Amino acid sequence: MTPMNPTPPPAPQAEGWLFVAAAKGLQSYVLRSDPLKEMVGASELIESLHRTTQGGFLSNVISHLGFAQSYQLISDASGAVRIRFSDHQDALRLARLWPVLAGQFAPGLEISITVVEIGSQGIGAAIQTAERELHVNRNRPSADIPGAGPWVARNRRTGLPAARLVQALEEEERTSKTKDAVDSESARKREAASLTSLLQKVVPPEHHELLPRNANGRERRARWPLDLTQLATSDNSYVAIIHADANGLGAAMAACVHDLPNRRDPLKLYQALCRAIEESSVNAARTAMKEVIDATLESEEKPRPGGKNVVQPIPVRPIVCAGEDFTCVIRASRDKTHLKMIKFSIFCLNN
Repeated sequence: MTPMNPTPPPAPQAEGWLFVAAAKGLQSYVLRSDPLKEMVGASELIESLHRTTQGGFLSNVISHLGFAQSYQLISDASGAVRIRFSDHQDALRLARLWPVLAGQFAPGLEISITVVEIGSQGIGAAIQTAERELHVNRNRPSADIPGAGPWVARNRRTGLPAARLVQALEEEERTSKTKDAVDSESARKREAASLTSLLQKVVPPEHHELLPRNANGRERRARWPLDLTQLATSDNSYVAIIHADANGLGAAMAACVHDLPNRRDPLKLYQALCRAIEESSVNAARTAMKEVIDATLESEEKPRPGGKNVVQPIPVRPIVCAGEDFTCVIRASRDKTHLKMIKFSIFCLNN
């Protein structure tokens, strides 16, 4: 009598799939553009790319894809998004489409993507694996589109092949019919410069009436200049770039992620950690911005020749506020707000 082979146990079912997409090289993406308008536009593209809230680009993508099963947002800050999918095909579909869609929304911004199975070890181990794979992917160079031929017009500032003709940035050319031949990255950045997502995040709520969307056209251009010559005070004055981040936070985050599988509720802990980093950076930026805005408004109230008050530009323009990173362009002249600017710099670096 031939013994019957025992039925093999069923393969363990995955508890879901973790989709992670992160933009890399944020600082270089913003600062490789010379015009302030393009820096502002780049920061707005980064700010809205991975947002799943109303107005975010990823939110619009998800609403049009119509996933078969439910999904859970884990975090969508610092130029990255982490989503837990119940269906493997939903996660793969977004992973395949996202590089193309993100490349159209923010040309030139490099994106790293990974999809990890959430197995029996749980979400903590999946997050750890995903972060490790992202770290590897960041070191892989992205493939560039083949270079254009010798007869193609190029952007004078970047040398990249031109894709569009747009209004010239230079003041002396604005009254003429001169058009700038710009590449797709520069054109998209100039379009996005009219958005205000970053300003809404870093400007204190009590000063939101000063935001571009709440001011008329003339006051908006005077209050929030998009030209470095307007941000400076004269032809011989200077502007400076302040970059502040937390020392050793990357190593601390890596240690926390490494310890997640040993925690009782790793998902809740990881979400709380992401929120804490984002909130601390935003609160520090708002406190610093309040110092400068208050000083600017105070200088406007002082009587001037002729008794006419002039709208003063806010002498600082934030261009990055992602995770623990904060970068801004500031006026570096010794005017009435100079001491506030020094205090602003020290506050950013210490918070």
